Amino acid sequence: KEFPPAMIEYGKYLINHNNEILGEEYIKKAADKGDSGAIFEYGEILNNRNDENFIDYYKKSAMKGNICSMVKYAINMLKIVSNEKKSLLYSEEILTESHKEALCYFKKAADKGISQCIYFYCILLPKNDDYVKFMRIAANTGYVPAMNLYAEILQDGKLVPADLEEAIIKWLLIKVM
Repeated sequence: KEFPPAMIEYGKYLINHNNEILGEEYIKKAADKGDSGAIFEYGEILNNRNDENFIDYYKKSAMKGNICSMVKYAINMLKIVSNEKKSLLYSEEILTESHKEALCYFKKAADKGISQCIYFYCILLPKNDDYVKFMRIAANTGYVPAMNLYAEILQDGKLVPADLEEAIIKWLLIKVM
């Protein structure tokens, strides 16, 4: 009986030892069995090869709960938005399907507690209570860009009552990190 994680490792071994074709075949077989890790790995192979089908593999793997795929898929959705010459910032008027997909998969990864994804999800949101809530969560995980932005929110006082003491604490924490 075939075991997808072993097939992935063997495929990587073959690739690293100059047998790329057979290695890729092993990883593709594991992906075809529905293993989310193998689907992600095969997506990586396609991405490195500049094969546009990589995005489909990232999405399939992300839909199965693979966090790496969620992040890569969301980032690639943002690249599509950028290529469409659309703003990456939230706006109801220009909220494309690619925006929605990026938001969806950054949120799924954020729900798994990945601080960078909490931050990226947050910066794609409109500037409202959810924005502040998620930025605070991301800042409290110790993710420096989130800490800095949250301190600015606290200093600014537009979205929440100004709290200069808390803002200064966040900036001081950034300095010692």
